[in-house]
Amino acid sequence: MNPSSFRLLLLRFALLPILCVCLFVGILSWQFHEIDLLRTQTTQATTLTIGSDRLLNSLVDEETGVRGFALSGNAAFLQPYHAATDRIDDELDAIANAADGKALVTAELHEIRQDIASFDKANEAIVSAVPAHIEDADALLAQKQAMDRLRTRIRKLENEQSALRQQGRQKLLKMYAAQPVVAIVGGALVAIFLVLDGIGQFRKLSRAFAEQLREVEIQRNSLSTTLRSIGDAVIVCDQDGKITLLNPTAEELTGWSSLEAVGEHLDAVFPIVNETSRKKVESPVAKVLRTGQIVGLANHTVLIRRDGSEIAIDDSGAPIRGEKDGIAGVVLVFRDIAERRKAERELALRNAELESLLHNSPIGFATFDTSYHYLRVNKALSDIDGIAEEAHLGKPLSEMMPEAFPVLQPLLDSVLREGKVIQREFIGRRPQDEGERQWLTWFYPVFAGESTKPVLAGAIILDNTDRWHAHEALVRTEKLAAVGRLAASIAHEMNNPLTSVTNLLYLIGYDQALSESTRGFVERASIELDRVSKIATQTLRFARRTMNPAQVNLEEIVSGLMLLFGGRLNQSQITVNIRKRSTSTFIGYASEIMQLLTNLLGNAIDAIGTGGRITLATQSSTHWSTETSCVAVSVADSGPGIPENLRKKIWEPFFTTKADTGTGLGLWLVEETIRKNGGWIRMRTTCNEVRHGTVFRLLLPLEMPQISEDEATVQGS
Repeated sequence: MNPSSFRLLLLRFALLPILCVCLFVGILSWQFHEIDLLRTQTTQATTLTIGSDRLLNSLVDEETGVRGFALSGNAAFLQPYHAATDRIDDELDAIANAADGKALVTAELHEIRQDIASFDKANEAIVSAVPAHIEDADALLAQKQAMDRLRTRIRKLENEQSALRQQGRQKLLKMYAAQPVVAIVGGALVAIFLVLDGIGQFRKLSRAFAEQLREVEIQRNSLSTTLRSIGDAVIVCDQDGKITLLNPTAEELTGWSSLEAVGEHLDAVFPIVNETSRKKVESPVAKVLRTGQIVGLANHTVLIRRDGSEIAIDDSGAPIRGEKDGIAGVVLVFRDIAERRKAERELALRNAELESLLHNSPIGFATFDTSYHYLRVNKALSDIDGIAEEAHLGKPLSEMMPEAFPVLQPLLDSVLREGKVIQREFIGRRPQDEGERQWLTWFYPVFAGESTKPVLAGAIILDNTDRWHAHEALVRTEKLAAVGRLAASIAHEMNNPLTSVTNLLYLIGYDQALSESTRGFVERASIELDRVSKIATQTLRFARRTMNPAQVNLEEIVSGLMLLFGGRLNQSQITVNIRKRSTSTFIGYASEIMQLLTNLLGNAIDAIGTGGRITLATQSSTHWSTETSCVAVSVADSGPGIPENLRKKIWEPFFTTKADTGTGLGLWLVEETIRKNGGWIRMRTTCNEVRHGTVFRLLLPLEMPQISEDEATVQGS
């Protein structure tokens, strides 16, 4: 039997009783753990049941308050509604915390949150109804349906948790009853097993001990042969630091023969110094004798050979243990590392160059393993995605960039599979950015040695946003310039016929045979023709407005719009509701107001299509941040609403959803006109199936700022 087997036998003899006791204790501990888990589960189910009941009571309070307010119009009924609304989020959070990540409860809670959102939306519609006492049948129906769903879901959650609590109590009673039986039977079986196994192990130990003594003698004789044949240099010293053995490799490296070195102190045969400072380095043997631990040489240590030459070495010393764990000697193992040291210096230089290049490069670099975990990133890439460099390392790409991962994974798959470089352009938005950015990206393979299959994949990311935006701005400017030149040419050619038609209408107006209605049409035509002339003049001046603001009557403008769009409205069966509250006159530029309202009303008609409703409302108002007195104009339609992905693009020039008839300049001109007149414009829209439509609200100051001729020239240039 070899020493290892003998030690294993001894270890088994000593540890088997302990392991049996540990197993027995482990079984009991497992039972206690199961009991604790069942108690925790029961407590959790009770907590969820109580929380669900509180949540349902709050929802009932909210429903009762809203219905009381809807029936009576008395705001006092809203007190329980507001109180319930304030505590519902806390009660939902309490249920979520009590669920502790349980998938089933979390999924049901997610559905409850969605139903509560629908319930709150219906309640808000009832509470915000004007006047408050008029019932909104649709909102009340939506409230009832949402409340019915919530009752069903919450009762289902309560029933599930009550069932879990009952099951847990039954299991606990069974485990409490079985625990004494398990302890008695388990203890008896362990005792019997230990007695029988102990007798057999004692016999094996007796035989193994004699066998071990013979093996020790064989190993002692083979140790010397092993040390002399080993490839590394080996020096064996006694506890006084005197050499007792030198193998052939040690003779070659030190320059001492074994006959000369044996009996000498190690310091005489093995002098070592620091390569840089030339200070003497403490002998590893002396350090082992002092500390009793395995030690190694510090870096940059050289050995001075007997002939005075030097070689770089790497070594380690280990103690030879004697009786009672005392140190009987030391084994020193060392080797020539001159070639390795040279390679390490070259590698360190290359690594330093690479690190400096990656750190200071304005281009982002990232390296991934075959499971798409980040292995390396540089500062530029960290700046691109806004995440610290160290936060990337070891993290999967799917976690760091969850939205982009479905797009990036096929590209990295192709790189790792085919070993070819792939180039792509990406346009997106970082969380800290307001606008979109463009990145030019190259995905490349990394090969190891002579392997033909990539072991890693890398990415090079160049932020091309500035150049991309500059290109788009240049294209947009060219488009606007072309439109301006074309509009100026058209407006210039329109002036002569407009003058002729104006004069003819003037002469027609003096015809005494005209009826009053025809004369009214002639006057309206003259007004509209004058407006067209002003628009043509503004087009020629390329956004330069008139210098003299005047009194603007919104009622007259709205009346003109109704006359202008009357045919389209009747044909499309669209109802127009006009509301006026207080001031509808102010100082401004009537032609520009008429032009922007024409654009908004035309867009509303196009959005509705057939059979809808448009509301034109005017009232006095105050801008919330500047406290400027204003007149507010709202144009609301019952159309399908503007989708989320188009809401920021509608203000851009040349963007249109009406491919056949739209120019993409309408809302852009509206925003420019409002801005030049010192006003504000806001847009609200919804695309829900129950409530949908779009509202544009304009705030125009009662006293628009008047600009000088020089400022107007600058704006128009």
